Amino acid sequence: MPGKENNAQNNACAEAILACFEALYRTAFRLTGNKAQAEDLVQETYLRAWRSLSRLHGLSSVQPWMFRILRTVFIDQLRRESRRPKLVTDVGKMLAASERLSPPEVSDVKDRRNLDGVFDQEILSAMSELPDEERLARQNRLFWDQKGGAYFTTSGKDPNLLLKTKGDFDGAEPSPNSVSALNLTRLSWFFDNKDWARMAEKTINAFRIQLSRSPSSLPQMLVALDASASSPRQVVIAGKPHALDTQALLQEVNKRYQPNEISILVDGGPGQEYFTHKIEFFKDVHPIDEKATAYVCENFVCQLPTSDPAVVARLLDNSKSLPTDNRAKQDADKR
Repeated sequence: MPGKENNAQNNACAEAILACFEALYRTAFRLTGNKAQAEDLVQETYLRAWRSLSRLHGLSSVQPWMFRILRTVFIDQLRRESRRPKLVTDVGKMLAASERLSPPEVSDVKDRRNLDGVFDQEILSAMSELPDEERLARQNRLFWDQKGGAYFTTSGKDPNLLLKTKGDFDGAEPSPNSVSALNLTRLSWFFDNKDWARMAEKTINAFRIQLSRSPSSLPQMLVALDASASSPRQVVIAGKPHALDTQALLQEVNKRYQPNEISILVDGGPGQEYFTHKIEFFKDVHPIDEKATAYVCENFVCQLPTSDPAVVARLLDNSKSLPTDNRAKQDADKR
């Protein structure tokens, strides 16, 4: 009977989302730094999930969607409080987070708007379970302009909206196209994905006339333009996240303002395994002589690895000062 089958699916989905409670609560506590607020955040997450329970039928993994709902609820709460959240774009900070999610001290959560430090391995692992077509492809399928490039603000499915427009102004809140252009550029740096880089260029080119006539109207788009026109530098640190030698290398990296640089911390855990599936180079990245080791790369051509912060400083100031180790570039070329 259709009714019994639907009830069975609902029951299975309910059990699956209830199994996510502990992981959701630990993440909510990291976001809020407050037990009561964390409980409210999780409660609202479950209410939204329950209202859309039928949409979860047939999903291979419910946990990624629960994390997505939790994140949306948290951002909505911040906006209601007239606060703007800082969206996660730095995978290096994601990987630097602790592998185990546990409630931190309230003092550890210095800024509730800073989501970088709480996007932990558990969330990254859950998101990686989503099929590729369900990540960036969903945004592209709904909003991408195949002819002119860039993203529409609506999918065009609402009959009440006669025109499909594109966000073209960066005010207090950047336009979706400016954010997407920078995200696409940075994602292409992480995974050497040429398709994402081309999409970023098409998004920026769609606004080239406006950028020429009124650049101040799209300051975030100018940031994306600068990034897309730059040679990206990857800094990979291999070591234990909280070890003193690892922190010394990270401190040397963080001394410099390098907006077009990405940093990735690998420790042999799930994060490194995730990157290894994308770029084989990460399989051979490891501490040397049991010391935290830095790999400074540009366009996936890496300098010889080093554990000396002083050498790292020289490499960051002049990335061509030492012979190169281009295993990463070779891996990228193979793909």
